[in-house]
Amino acid sequence: MRLKQILLGATLVGFMTAVPFEVMGSTVSDNARSFLFFGKKKNKKASAGAESKSEPVKSSYDKILTDTATVTKGMFNVIHNGDSYYFEIPRALMGRDMLIVNKLVRVPRELNDAGVNRGINTSNQMVRFELDGKGKRVMVRQSRPRPVVDPNDAIARSVNDNYIDPLIASFPIEAHNSDSTSVVIKVNDFYNGNKPTFGDVFGDINIGTPAVSDLSRIVNIKAFENNVYALSELTTRVVEPGGAVNITVEVGSSLVLLPEKPMTGRYASSRIGYFTEELLKYSDDQQRVGKANFITRWRLEPRPEDMSDYMAGRLVEPVKPIVFYIDRSTPAKWRPYIRTGILDWQKAFEMAGFKNAIQVRDFAEGEEGDEDDINYSVLTYAASAKS
Repeated sequence: MRLKQILLGATLVGFMTAVPFEVMGSTVSDNARSFLFFGKKKNKKASAGAESKSEPVKSSYDKILTDTATVTKGMFNVIHNGDSYYFEIPRALMGRDMLIVNKLVRVPRELNDAGVNRGINTSNQMVRFELDGKGKRVMVRQSRPRPVVDPNDAIARSVNDNYIDPLIASFPIEAHNSDSTSVVIKVNDFYNGNKPTFGDVFGDINIGTPAVSDLSRIVNIKAFENNVYALSELTTRVVEPGGAVNITVEVGSSLVLLPEKPMTGRYASSRIGYFTEELLKYSDDQQRVGKANFITRWRLEPRPEDMSDYMAGRLVEPVKPIVFYIDRSTPAKWRPYIRTGILDWQKAFEMAGFKNAIQVRDFAEGEEGDEDDINYSVLTYAASAKS
């Protein structure tokens, strides 16, 4: 009973050196030769020892990147060697904003029956990777939305001091690459359930119990051009009056690099319905703390060469249209209707000045695209009695 009650409330990383001896201008007797020969024995050992020490010493990076290791190249190179997973993080990406997006990939019957299905987004958070002052650790800082303030106002200094972003994780640096442009960290504990810092799936779906370490594991981690994707199989145990119940889920966690130049925020208007985010607002002129609501929206922008037409009210195509993919598990008979329902929004975007702003495509079998790449917005079809 407890499990059902909990679930129904759910919201959704030597050679020997042969030095010939010479006796200049003299003849060496057999006894002398014997003496000299055996006298060289210690030197031979010393020479061999000295030579073995001169063999190239493997760097920490070489010890990780052995012949048995596999590397997936992308935003971070992902190194997999045995049971260990590593991120090779370019120093150039330190301090950049990144978004963690966690989704359910596979769920058991108990969650499915409660309407917690595959494809549900369980949590998001924005983070930045930083090097510590000594260059021995990589720190992860949660990047929270800051209050709105004019940087030229005196109060901006106080806002900066009163809303510091917290550190949430720390990794020892395991190695540096050959030219020291990247650092290598081991990420196992952050995806195998031991440290739910990047996403506490059982907490997020209101079960609240921790992952069982010997029943949880990393299935795979791979890299894409602007993101890294980790697939984990995590198990928890819930105790009910009738006994313990094991709950196993597969969770996909994407770490995606956000644009270096953020999109300009747009204030909400009561005349138009939007989902919004509320932020505090400070200024030197105010007598009390204000609030500002910003709309959540797609980044639809006209091409620079089309800007004059766009400003004149003529329809233009966006730089990056909104593309939805229909996942491979969707029955073929329903796909035309799903496509029509999505494309019905085309008229609304035309009122905003864009044509062909929204598109729908099938994820065909054998297609090169990878559904695990967060750049693909995939419409998930759930086989469930509740959704």
